[in-house]
Amino acid sequence: MITIIHVLILLTLLKDLTKSFGKKQMVNLFIMGLILDEIITVLMFLGDISGASNNYFYFYASAAFDILIGLFFWIKEDNPKLSFKLVRDNTLT
Repeated sequence: MITIIHVLILLTLLKDLTKSFGKKQMVNLFIMGLILDEIITVLMFLGDISGASNNYFYFYASAAFDILIGLFFWIKEDNPKLSFKLVRDNTLT
């Protein structure tokens, strides 16, 4: 059940990322960090369910991302320094 909740959170974050990219052509690094954390969390739970791994890597990776996300909460999420604009460079064609 917890895995399903984290998959739903991951899908919601991916929807938010694609929505902001579609409107403004900008990628927010804060949301990208949250997405990476959720991917690692889902992999950790799937490893637990399948019994295929010992989960040490996923535990330490998840702990590192959680610490980084905690540091990000000190910074406003909508800080322009955490976003970058993706534009197409037509000079190469």
